Amino acid sequence: RPRTAPAPNVVRTLQTASVAAGDRPPRLRVRCVDAAGMHYRHSPNIADVVDASQARGPCFGEEVVAEERQGDWVRAASGWLPLTVNGKTRFVVLEAVDTRPELEELERTRTQLSKLSEELTHVKADAAIKSHQVEQLREELQAERARLMLTPPLLEEAGLNTPLPWQDFCGLRA
Repeated sequence: RPRTAPAPNVVRTLQTASVAAGDRPPRLRVRCVDAAGMHYRHSPNIADVVDASQARGPCFGEEVVAEERQGDWVRAASGWLPLTVNGKTRFVVLEAVDTRPELEELERTRTQLSKLSEELTHVKADAAIKSHQVEQLREELQAERARLMLTPPLLEEAGLNTPLPWQDFCGLRA
């Protein structure tokens, strides 16, 4: 079921209230009701048509989000569109789109992303420090192993110098 357009004074009230609050006015959704569709304009001038190769205008039934409204004209991302031409309605205003919740959500997400990025930086720094510590411990372990191999008296003290049965069997015992 198609949505009906709100009364024009409701849209103006929404825009006025938003501007009075210091915010940017809410965007509008408009639907093309012209059977042939409509070309975008560079300005709110019916003769200032944007070439279709630059931006295809909305077709019949297509909805467009308008950033701004000036009288019977709306400005979308690709250009201006006339709501009426020669007294005939070309677009109907469906509703005002309040983007504040999305902007607030975006700001919360940016804040979270910033915190996570900072946390990631700290975790990377900690990982680098721990990686360096592990490398130092490996070097110390290798040095200790080499020292133990070069000091047979320590092996005797530890009781690790006793011949093993396989050394006797293979004739490796000195």
